[in-house]
Amino acid sequence: MGWSLGDPKGDVVYKDGVKTKNIVPSGKAVLYAQWGYTVKYFANNENATTNMPDSIMFKGHDNILCQPLFNQTKGRFIGWNTAQDGSGTMYQPGESVDFKPDSNGIVTLYAQWFQLCWPVPEHNNIIQPYHGIDEKYGYEHYAIDICDDYINGAPVVAAEGGTVKLVFKCTKSHYPYENDCHGFGTGIVVEGDDGRTYQYAHMQAGSIPATIYLGARVEQGQEIGNVGMTGMASGPHLHFGISTSENYYQDLINPADEFYRD
Repeated sequence: MGWSLGDPKGDVVYKDGVKTKNIVPSGKAVLYAQWGYTVKYFANNENATTNMPDSIMFKGHDNILCQPLFNQTKGRFIGWNTAQDGSGTMYQPGESVDFKPDSNGIVTLYAQWFQLCWPVPEHNNIIQPYHGIDEKYGYEHYAIDICDDYINGAPVVAAEGGTVKLVFKCTKSHYPYENDCHGFGTGIVVEGDDGRTYQYAHMQAGSIPATIYLGARVEQGQEIGNVGMTGMASGPHLHFGISTSENYYQDLINPADEFYRD
């Protein structure tokens, strides 16, 4: 890539082929070759694009990994990986790095995206989306309702691991009233490992396992109940909500915009 003056890890001062004179007053200079490589970035997400330029880095230097620049509709960036499937080495923006390039002097990094477990496996139909008050809906619904003809009794799993923050054990269906269970019926709220809050409502009475209680630890993908129609529900479905706040009813975001594992 060029030559540095007097420092093996110095900045490139002189490029190959550049004519110079009077480099140092003594007439004797020590130049150190600087070997570089190119880092290429891939979004690795069909819902995201990036126009990030390639980075030029130097072997043996403390290179700083750049911040991601994406236009995306789904997913939350969690870092760069040397393997597309995430099985390689993980790196974070701002981290000091020194990669080993391939024979062509190239290092390829793939964006990695946070993934949740779909809360009702094999039942993907959203009967009611996340929405505010508009011409179609005369009420707010800042969650999604998952429902199909065969969903009643289907297992519900934790979308993300975390700590059980609230447990509701109402056994009745009392649509259209919230009553004391705030409409949940049988359901739980989990404070996720990612700092967000997850709510699961209208599950079957008595379906919450004994291992699920206030303060209990749940793992991503762990069964937490079965789909039912308790609480403020007129038919079997799972009401699934995500909040970026510690309060499940504040700062709600659209669960359909998240990435889910296959």
